[in-house]
Amino acid sequence: MINAVKGNYPCHYETFNIYLHGFMTDSAILDLKNSSLNQESFAFLDKLSEFDPLADVSYPHLSISNLKYLDIAVQSGEMEICGLV
Repeated sequence: MINAVKGNYPCHYETFNIYLHGFMTDSAILDLKNSSLNQESFAFLDKLSEFDPLADVSYPHLSISNLKYLDIAVQSGEMEICGLV
C-alpha cells in the first residue's frame, strides 16, 4: 500500500519505479489492474573508470541483471500493489 500524498508540495516527476528484488512473477496488480513488470540491469555500485579501485575482480560491483521493476505514474491518491510472489 502506498499512501495518498499529504501536503501540497508539487512533484516534478511523472513516473517512478519500484524495484522488486527476489520476486518470481512477471506481473503485479496495481489498483485492481494487471500490470506487466519491466526488467533492466541495475548497478547499486558500479565501476567508475578504468582506474577505479573497484575494478578488482575480488570485489563485487553490486549489480543485478534483469531486475524486475514496476513503472508507476505519479498520482496523489492511495495505491495498492498486490499479486507479487
